[in-house]
Amino acid sequence: MVKVAVASSPPGGLSAYVAPFLGYSTYVTIVTVEGGDVKDSYVVSLEPTMYPLPPAADPLSKLLSEGVEALVASDVDPASLAALRSRGVDVARAPPTYTVERAAKEYEAGKLSKLTAPAAWPPPWAAQAPTPTPPLSPTLQPPAPTYRAAPYSPAPPLELPMSREDFIKSLEEQLWALEQQKWALEQSLRSLKRMLEDVEDRIASIKEKLRELRGERD
Repeated sequence: MVKVAVASSPPGGLSAYVAPFLGYSTYVTIVTVEGGDVKDSYVVSLEPTMYPLPPAADPLSKLLSEGVEALVASDVDPASLAALRSRGVDVARAPPTYTVERAAKEYEAGKLSKLTAPAAWPPPWAAQAPTPTPPLSPTLQPPAPTYRAAPYSPAPPLELPMSREDFIKSLEEQLWALEQQKWALEQSLRSLKRMLEDVEDRIASIKEKLRELRGERD
């Protein structure tokens, strides 16, 4: 019997897909597998809490507290990989086309490759937008465009494949990548809004306590 943590696409669960890398999604599905059968599974959110301040535990510590023996993801950043291995957690790689259930079962069966180093970090699609080089001579030239740094670069330009089937596959892959990027940005926005609300509540609570201690009245 083995207890495996699988980095999962939202909202997690056995039918979710393996996340492209640990930290891409805040969801991790904890799966207990024995003899090729799933005995137990539940979803854990690794989103840090802002109350009490500072955050009580970082996401990696929260994951390790679940007592998992292994982690499965498509990729893991170097710092997290080193931390997991130093705590005796085995790390294996599964493609993002695998469901969580399939990844956990194949790990128990020894069919997944061990992850000893990130495949490519940072991922090529997560690179920051390049800073444009200003023209040497500004005469008769429009000003160089500027780009706002974003966590994800725009999708690469389409290249016409050799066949119709390849072209359709290319479009499907780009659509999937864009949808994942959109979801990640939405999750980040929701997380920031929740953190802001927590901080505002904490500020209001402290102000109220100060007024009470000073004997002030509204």
